[in-house]
Amino acid sequence: MRHLLVTTDLSEASTAAFSVAREQAQALGSQECRVTLLHVCEDITAATFHYGLGTDVQNILHDLESSAQQELDKIRDRFFSGMPVMTTVIRAHKPVAREIVDFAHTHHVTTIILSSHGRSGFDHFLNGSVAERILRLSECPVLVLPAGRRIST
Repeated sequence: MRHLLVTTDLSEASTAAFSVAREQAQALGSQECRVTLLHVCEDITAATFHYGLGTDVQNILHDLESSAQQELDKIRDRFFSGMPVMTTVIRAHKPVAREIVDFAHTHHVTTIILSSHGRSGFDHFLNGSVAERILRLSECPVLVLPAGRRIST
């Protein structure tokens, strides 16, 4: 059985991956393919300590995860209507790319599908690319869709 892992940062740029994943899953059929939508919430604990914010970090993280889960459910309903799709939100305890690759390994994912933001120049130098790191770390095939690719749904 094929297992497609579709990752999203919940940005508009990530929507291209949803349509492609749906098309692949439909082509394979529900008996031969399962789909998981994944969002990784970055852990803000270190940042709150660094900046001295006197807030209840655990409540903030819980709210972020809950909001992300709601967004994933909306994505599932919009792009994967009528298909059995699992939605998962995890909290990062290591770099996001490593979390995604580890999730893929643990859950026997056969293909990771994601959209790239297409950053370049200084922004790319500072922020790097999660997509590039996933390509380097992954043991399974990775399909990266270029930024700006629009597919009607």
